[in-house]
Amino acid sequence: MGFIRSKIRIIEEAKAILERRDGGANQAKQQNCVASQDDAERFETEIETWAKLNSLWYNDATDKVEEQFGRRVGNGAESFVFCYDGHNVVKVRDITGYNNLLEALESIEIHNLLFPETAMSILGFGRSDGEFAIIFTQPFIEGEHPTNEEIETYMHLKFGAEKDESVLGGTSYRTKEYLLQDLKPQNIIVNNEGRFFIIDGDFYRRNFSSV
Repeated sequence: MGFIRSKIRIIEEAKAILERRDGGANQAKQQNCVASQDDAERFETEIETWAKLNSLWYNDATDKVEEQFGRRVGNGAESFVFCYDGHNVVKVRDITGYNNLLEALESIEIHNLLFPETAMSILGFGRSDGEFAIIFTQPFIEGEHPTNEEIETYMHLKFGAEKDESVLGGTSYRTKEYLLQDLKPQNIIVNNEGRFFIIDGDFYRRNFSSV
């Protein structure tokens, strides 16, 4: 079965499964800044089992995407990017930057809420170089990357966001509700009309005691 299929609400279903199994424990661990490797593996096993039952699992995700869409056109620290139809791209993103899968799904959910013009639509799950990965489509945006100074101005004007100096790198911001991280120039595109598009980043709700 190919990736492009009738749309189903994969992210909502996957999150519901994990939240039922988790029983609120993940939020409690976030509040105490403690990550459990056992919980992370349990989440991945739960979704792998569910995805296989629903034909949404791909053992070699990058190979499968390349087979269907052609060679990859780019990559970042955690993602491989493949051209889809000129209007969208397909990405295979591993979740190594997150404490667990539920946290990765919540980051995508926040991205879609704050940046609907570059919303991510999950197609399935799998393994990429042995790591658990999420496969999704996203609109293709053409343009240039902004400077760090331009990003800071945009984030302040758009969200009232301030730099989060507690995170190294100078690419993190905070609002009253969210932590918006990894907003480096490579993750943002400005089109020829000067419009900003956030295409990647790490996003969290401010619901733990350390912030």
